[in-house]
Amino acid sequence: MPPGHCMDSNSILWDSSVLDLLMDNLDLSEEEGATSLSNAVPFSSLEGLMPTMPLEREAAYNNWRKTFSDLQKREVKEERFASLSTTVAETSSNLSLNRYYNVLAYDQSRVVLSHEDKEVYVNANRVKVAAADREYILTQGPLDSTVDDFWLMVQQENSDTIVMLCNCVEMHKEKSAKYWPEEVGDTLLLGENREGVDLEVRLDSEENRGHYICRTFTLTDQVGGEERRINHFHYVDWPDFNVPKSPDCFLEFLLAVRTSGAFSETAGPPIVHCSAGIGRSGTLCLVDSCLVIAETGVQLNLALVLETLLEMRTQRMGLIQTEDQLRFSVEALILALKRLQGEDGRAVGGKRLATSEREESENLAENSSELDERPEAKKRKNSES
Repeated sequence: MPPGHCMDSNSILWDSSVLDLLMDNLDLSEEEGATSLSNAVPFSSLEGLMPTMPLEREAAYNNWRKTFSDLQKREVKEERFASLSTTVAETSSNLSLNRYYNVLAYDQSRVVLSHEDKEVYVNANRVKVAAADREYILTQGPLDSTVDDFWLMVQQENSDTIVMLCNCVEMHKEKSAKYWPEEVGDTLLLGENREGVDLEVRLDSEENRGHYICRTFTLTDQVGGEERRINHFHYVDWPDFNVPKSPDCFLEFLLAVRTSGAFSETAGPPIVHCSAGIGRSGTLCLVDSCLVIAETGVQLNLALVLETLLEMRTQRMGLIQTEDQLRFSVEALILALKRLQGEDGRAVGGKRLATSEREESENLAENSSELDERPEAKKRKNSES
């Protein structure tokens, strides 16, 4: 038997690194590891299909429960987390502005709003990934009482893209206030809960693409008259504390966000939210950042993905809430890498994934409704979406 391989009874050769990985994660002996491999998948179906990318090889038999548990333990032990605080979020005047009592904005990276020369607290953090040259604003789904502050943040941060990864109501519970108008052509007047927020939002277009919806808004400063176009990408098929049904659909959504110009140098960071702004939001931002790193020529492995996630967690607490979300993130990365390399028959060049930012924006513009008259503005109405 050649060195570095294990022979099973059907004479199929298993690479020793794959077997070692299985044994490390499951605490198996070499013989038990080979037996587990043979029981997991018919040998005939595995010939020629052994993973070739380091990340895929590591993920193939990874113990995700153990990996996620180890990640949590590292966060408790490492010095970079020890100095983080949530003092401002916990003040009596701000506590009610947090959707969840245990998901607070770190003081060190929180978005600081200013309105009428006063500071406004918002449950939102800047998350920067230096290796990918990416910056996001991760936030909770707005409460009815914080819709004005949400749009104030969009305005002050000069963001022109909002990524929404939850529905307004899930399992009969509110996950986010509906912070946009009901119908195309309707206008929403802001300032109901924050006096002096002289902004209005008009819904210009809405396109249902199956598992996600693309909307365009016009955000208008009523005092200065300035108008800005805002793209809204709403993933409607992503269960809370769970993962999308398909990495394929998720990557299609991510590509739509990327090609819209969301990361343009002339615009502020995209605003990403689910309900708490940590689970689904963390998953999307981790996949996007790691994919950018891979597009620069760096070979991804599990250690690099986990280190990227830990660094992101120093800026927004608890990013990626479950082992399934972590596993799904890696699965989505593996599929994206295969497409970059043209291995799955649906080659998607890095240039298309990373750039072509005008293409989607132009398509959205063509589908926008041209309105001759602006309908009467309407107050907020919260509804399931």
